[in-house]
Amino acid sequence: MLVVLVVVFASGCGGGGGGGSGETTATPSTANGKLAQGYVKDAQIWLDKTENGSRLGNLQRDPGEPDTISGSDGSYTLSNVSGSGVLITSGGTYLNSKGEGVAAAPMLAPMPEAGQVETNITPLTTLVVAEPDLKVVLDVLGGWNSDIAAPAGTAAALLRIAKTVEGLSGILGQGDEPIALNETSQLQSLVIFASQLKNLDSSDLASETVLQQASSQALSQILDDTSLVRTLSETVKDQVQSSMGALVTSITDTIPASGLVVESEVVSKIEVAQAEAETAIQNELDQQVIINLGGLGFEFEPIIKKLRCS
Repeated sequence: MLVVLVVVFASGCGGGGGGGSGETTATPSTANGKLAQGYVKDAQIWLDKTENGSRLGNLQRDPGEPDTISGSDGSYTLSNVSGSGVLITSGGTYLNSKGEGVAAAPMLAPMPEAGQVETNITPLTTLVVAEPDLKVVLDVLGGWNSDIAAPAGTAAALLRIAKTVEGLSGILGQGDEPIALNETSQLQSLVIFASQLKNLDSSDLASETVLQQASSQALSQILDDTSLVRTLSETVKDQVQSSMGALVTSITDTIPASGLVVESEVVSKIEVAQAEAETAIQNELDQQVIINLGGLGFEFEPIIKKLRCS
């Protein structure tokens, strides 16, 4: 009888086995790494849930989607990363070469894979979310998940591509009245750029020729899509194309084709080119006239540019 009682008592305790239900609770995974354009602080990061096999969610934070804020060094830790989705950032700032705070562009990254220690969120990971096939090409160039702002440097080819993505996003999102309608439109525009990049010669993805062609073809599509950008005159569209071309040339002139490059040591020249591009575009935007008819906005170049009294 004593043996029977001992057996019954041990069974009642459950032996530490989950309350005797036979079920186990899976521990949600955690994503952590760096937000890098420079290192982006105070950005919101969340898991954008996806459905039905879609690569992208709605690019907005919905109730219940886990989120966190990046630290002063760009680091983040996001808990409860489970199910299907992508990581997305919004807001935040990084320091430019003069030590001034600059608004960061929104970025994307895939959910961490099994065994992946760090999940960085950069312009490169944004491309990978849009076009997963680019992961293989970027790995050949040095690693799609690279921390592009690392003090030890990053592969030059990767930095060329990353700075082109940043430049395009910056041109579309600059100013108090940006060309892109919102951050979601900026991200959707980068998806278009990624698709163009995928279709070009992957053997020389970081060359000036390929980056020029991809950005030009992407802009041709983006600037005509009024669901992504505000109404623009043909003159403004031409200036955007020209300014982006000049920016790509500056990026590829500044960053060598190979070797390791420390972002902070080369970024000042690219910042000057970015500012020149944005100023030229803004000058053309300032020449447009907006007329509202019944709540609809029409934006075009002025017909009368000068009045002279006789």
